[in-house]
Amino acid sequence: MKTEPFLEDELVLIASTAREFVKRNLIPHAELTGVPLLMRERGSGTRHALRPRLSGKASSASALQIVLELDSTEAIKSARGSRSGLGFVSRWAISKDL
Repeated sequence: MKTEPFLEDELVLIASTAREFVKRNLIPHAELTGVPLLMRERGSGTRHALRPRLSGKASSASALQIVLELDSTEAIKSARGSRSGLGFVSRWAISKDL
């Protein structure tokens, strides 16, 4: 099997417009421990990509306040819209929403 990259992407943190994080460009890792988070299910590519970026930080994965584990980006976007918490999603997946 041969693989070739075809798209660059990044994970971004999304929030309801009612949250104080919306107007900030940077949120320190330590602040993520105090807010409800919406995360993809265990074994997902998103969760796999986040693990090394959060491990060893002030907010290790075990310290995060994960309130919902969801099985799709659309589910995270919908739950975030109902002010359930913050969620990590692909920038590409929300490009039309921006």
